[in-house]
Amino acid sequence: AQELEPYVFATLIKKDLLDINEKTIKDKFDYITSRGIINYIENPDKYFSIISKFSKKGSIIYFYNALPHNLEEQQFIKKEMTYPFFINKRFHSHKEIEKSIKKHKFKITQKEQFQLELKSKADLYCLTKL
Repeated sequence: AQELEPYVFATLIKKDLLDINEKTIKDKFDYITSRGIINYIENPDKYFSIISKFSKKGSIIYFYNALPHNLEEQQFIKKEMTYPFFINKRFHSHKEIEKSIKKHKFKITQKEQFQLELKSKADLYCLTKL
């Protein structure tokens, strides 16, 4: 079997989300969930811009932002894990995320940290569209 390129998962995730447009999907959704997508997009503002287009007032959005790994976690992941765990994710600061949330007229209704996969942690957000 041919070995996958190192960033194939990041490319597919980014392509899927960034290719969505209002011409192909005309609906607005009550609930939107995205699992780990924001960490593969360079600018969280772009992520919230897209999510905003498909949400309506009162829509509920769930997403998580993976947190950076410490050195021990990085070494474990590189040694023990396979795709997509060691792809170079983009780790966005709380300030950066929350600035984009506000800009695109969302309100944080819940936020909590949780154990993601093995040694990974993330902040889970629940948002409401204003």
